[in-house]
Amino acid sequence: MGWYSGPTLLEVLETVEIHHPVESQPLRFPVQFVNRPNLDFRGFSGTVALRQSDGRPASEGTAVGRGIQRRAHRDLDGDLLEAGAGEAITIVLKDEIDISRGDLLVDAQVSLPAVQSASIDVVWMAEQALSPGQSFDIKIAGKKTRARVDGIRYQVDINNLTQRKWNRCRSTASASWI
Repeated sequence: MGWYSGPTLLEVLETVEIHHPVESQPLRFPVQFVNRPNLDFRGFSGTVALRQSDGRPASEGTAVGRGIQRRAHRDLDGDLLEAGAGEAITIVLKDEIDISRGDLLVDAQVSLPAVQSASIDVVWMAEQALSPGQSFDIKIAGKKTRARVDGIRYQVDINNLTQRKWNRCRSTASASWI
């Protein structure tokens, strides 16, 4: 390729610096699977999104506004004393409560505010342009909800990665919308 003089894609992938989540954040554990192989065991499996600075997810937490107490963390090797961000584990609770796929387990001392709006970055692949007023089904951590585009903040020019004000997002474009 005479027109390109930079590193190959493989070289870039092998040398890229990976951003690790901040380790001093409170526990965030999205439940990806309810593990119930028999009547004596019920665990909640997933990947730790954030963890406490001491490495141990909280012994008391909240799931969708309910108090819970953790009994153990497990992985394929048995019980764990600590789990870090990015690790796949199963959490076993002291009491059986109704938690399902898509619920978020958080530290009991942390309150998560409810929000009515969010800023979303998308790569738009549909043939029709993305326009304000359109509604969509979106899925966040296993839960489905409806969302409406209130406005498009900018569209990214893929040639030079600059942001341009735009009121619509055409096909195969990247944009940020509210």
